[in-house]
Amino acid sequence: MPRTDLEGLKKVIAETAAQRKVLVLDFWATWCPPCVALFDPLHRELGAMSDRVRLVSVTLDADETEPAAFRYLREHGAMKDAFLLVPDTNKRLAVVRGLANTWSDLVVPTLLVYDTEGKLAAEIFPQDERVEPIVEKVKAVLAGPATAPTEKPR
Repeated sequence: MPRTDLEGLKKVIAETAAQRKVLVLDFWATWCPPCVALFDPLHRELGAMSDRVRLVSVTLDADETEPAAFRYLREHGAMKDAFLLVPDTNKRLAVVRGLANTWSDLVVPTLLVYDTEGKLAAEIFPQDERVEPIVEKVKAVLAGPATAPTEKPR
């Protein structure tokens, strides 16, 4: 599984915008029960919109749990567009500062949604395992230029 950092994720954002797709960056970890509970339904629902939406998984698993993340992704058929965030804490925090407005302290699960122009349209901090509110926000971003509302982090 490739490692990524701020510059790598900025490239993903630019590539997806060039394809005129909405991008959803799903920051998660195997040690995060809500992340794991959201993973399959999120991939199923957003995967059904793959002609207009690109879902990219970014795990915050550290070196010692990286094998668990790799195994999880492989078992769930989710290796495509899956990255491991670099383990360096300062570089991880640079991702937070460089990509988000309200996300802080590497709290997961966190989803960043970018519109078809590569602009941040929504920051989602799920409070439970319901995927419907996430899908509705992604649909809102697909529907138009208005910025989808941002939830406050927990």
